[in-house]
Amino acid sequence: MRRARQVMACPIRTCAELTSFLRCPTLKQTQLERRQLHATLLLLIVRGPMPHLIIDCSDRLLAAHGSGGMLATVFDVARDSGLFAVQDIKVRIRPYADFVTGGSDDDFLHVFAYIMQGRTIEQRHEFSKAVVSALKKILPDVPVISMNVMEFEKATYNNRTTVA
Repeated sequence: MRRARQVMACPIRTCAELTSFLRCPTLKQTQLERRQLHATLLLLIVRGPMPHLIIDCSDRLLAAHGSGGMLATVFDVARDSGLFAVQDIKVRIRPYADFVTGGSDDDFLHVFAYIMQGRTIEQRHEFSKAVVSALKKILPDVPVISMNVMEFEKATYNNRTTVA
């Protein structure tokens, strides 16, 4: 009878933790640790330290509905997409008092998603579609709800954990 092998979850979840682990002077990895490290590296490379999700909207929309529902909806869709590590999802709102949409002053909402490159066009399309669909459900009377997804290049991206 074969015993099931128990695989421990990798404790490394962020770029900072990975950097610290790799700099350890007494680094002696077992085969299991190497597999976990490899899986974590792939996760960090593909999922990256992203996304930044920025909601632009009319200030009237924000005043009427508050920020909580919009922030939570966008965050939940990003989390549930499986494309991003939960701790890396960043959502914020920028309201505008002065704007024109299609020649009128109708309320609007647009989400700008900045993500690390590495996802397919289909994944980006489905993510954008899911966010807009979820926002339409909580804001049925808003005439303009849209989103676009832009990619960061790995070669040019830096943050505090990638520089000395």
